[in-house]
Amino acid sequence: MSISQVTNQQNFTNLQNVGGSEGRQDSLSQDTTLTQKVKMENEKAAQKVQQEGTHVEKMQEQVQKSQLKELVDNMNKNLDPFNTSLKFGFEDKSDTYYVSVIDTNTNDVIRKFPSEDAMKLSVKMKELVGMIFDQKG
Repeated sequence: MSISQVTNQQNFTNLQNVGGSEGRQDSLSQDTTLTQKVKMENEKAAQKVQQEGTHVEKMQEQVQKSQLKELVDNMNKNLDPFNTSLKFGFEDKSDTYYVSVIDTNTNDVIRKFPSEDAMKLSVKMKELVGMIFDQKG
């Protein structure tokens, strides 16, 4: 091989290396763009899943409420022969649900679960816990 052939061979190899590095850079930028697109699609999918989950939770709450109402109605029908009915309620101060058994003839409360005393005690206990743990030191 002559000196000119060796020089030409080296120049050709150098051109291939230069072209190859540009190709690698293009490939890297395409990979980065593709990675960003995949990441964005994953984020969109996660948002849709979260929205669907929230929608499902709302539907479950509605179903539970309708089932609870149906159960209460059935219980009231079963209690009709005894001249009693049930009233469900929620006490805001103690965050407690309660049930009252009512005489349908006189509208008097026969019994309440939990009792008034228990609900008052619950409110006082929450106040006490708040006083103990909510103070700044």
